[in-house]
Amino acid sequence: MSKAFLSLLFCQVFFLSCFTDPKHVEDIPLPECEQPEFEIQQVGYLDTDIQGYWTTPPNIRICPSAGITKQRVKTAIRFWEDLGFEFGEIINPPMGTGICTAEIGEIAFRLPTQQELANAISTSRLAVAQTMIHSRTSRIVSSDIYFQTTAASQAQKIVEHEIGHALGWEHHNYKGHLMHRELAQSGWGNIGIEKRRYDYLVREMKK
Repeated sequence: MSKAFLSLLFCQVFFLSCFTDPKHVEDIPLPECEQPEFEIQQVGYLDTDIQGYWTTPPNIRICPSAGITKQRVKTAIRFWEDLGFEFGEIINPPMGTGICTAEIGEIAFRLPTQQELANAISTSRLAVAQTMIHSRTSRIVSSDIYFQTTAASQAQKIVEHEIGHALGWEHHNYKGHLMHRELAQSGWGNIGIEKRRYDYLVREMKK
């Protein structure tokens, strides 16, 4: 596949509005945040959108020292499987196999580079999904997910949220929805991000 047709179209992040000291990146538990009680607002289908789409179920690569366990990944995947999405195999490459990033057809959990980590800290980003999309067809080629801290990878909703971006979903502005851009405002709401909605948007994108 020619690199000329590939472009990094979107880099989605999850912001932690209650993160008190973003300069510290030690593996410490995330601070307790007072989560406000709110109703999950009804999200209409027209309020959901995707940046790109997968043509086949992506494999999941968990890079050594990526700061996330296989069980945590399985739990996050299950959330999306319940919505109708499918995934390929989970790959655990051994230590010492060289640079580990997403290959074609994969979503990879990996360590951030020093520059990526510095950017995440300076902007209070807990996690980032960098998704490579074919510029002509809008097909997703691969996606890399990394976390600011190991603790962030274990927190509820963060991994599920970033997998959503890796699948192609954009942010929502509704409190209580999984794809809200701020952790403190997000929830487990999943209206409008089901696989049937995804398939509809893919058909519209292909027209």
